[in-house]
Amino acid sequence: MRNLIGILALVAITAGCSGAGGAQSKGREAPLVTAAAVESMRFVERIDAVGTARANEQVTLAAPVTERITRLNFDDGAFVQRGQIIAVLAAGQENAQLAEAGARSREARQQLNRLEQLKSRGFATNSAVDAQT
Repeated sequence: MRNLIGILALVAITAGCSGAGGAQSKGREAPLVTAAAVESMRFVERIDAVGTARANEQVTLAAPVTERITRLNFDDGAFVQRGQIIAVLAAGQENAQLAEAGARSREARQQLNRLEQLKSRGFATNSAVDAQT
């Protein structure tokens, strides 16, 4: 009985190792491989999107006067240096105030000269001359 079991096992093993499985593996062929040289190419991918762009940095400019800007000395997006004049304001009001101050100064000098002449003749007091200076 032991011999019978051993013989059956041997037959089973040999049947499993028979050429039937080998025929299947011979039926498969190796895949065909194509070789190519590696080369660098430019790849561009374009994406259309809708959105809002915001600057990384921004500056708010304010002037202590209420004048019109007559000239800008920079282009949009350009870099500026410290101390660079970036805008020129209309100086109409300032020029008028400067002319008025000059006229008042001339009038005050004329008044002082008159008082000094009157004082030299004895017609004006020292306090009147001091009040004018």
